[in-house]
Amino acid sequence: MIAEDLKRLSMSEKLQIMETLWEDMRKKLEGTGIPEDFRKLLSERRNRVKDGAANLSEWDEIKYKIGKL
Repeated sequence: MIAEDLKRLSMSEKLQIMETLWEDMRKKLEGTGIPEDFRKLLSERRNRVKDGAANLSEWDEIKYKIGKL
């Protein structure tokens, strides 16, 4: 599949491909450990949520909003 093929897909099909890619990457990277830069970024983001400076959204809610575009 090339970039032009991807552009012709529906939003639902694109989301399915993204989910499949993320799941595949997660499985492959599971045992590799998390780089320190990523740990720091995740920690900062968790602290922002904890302090009320940021909000979390449910993945299904995000997919719904993306589908509305």
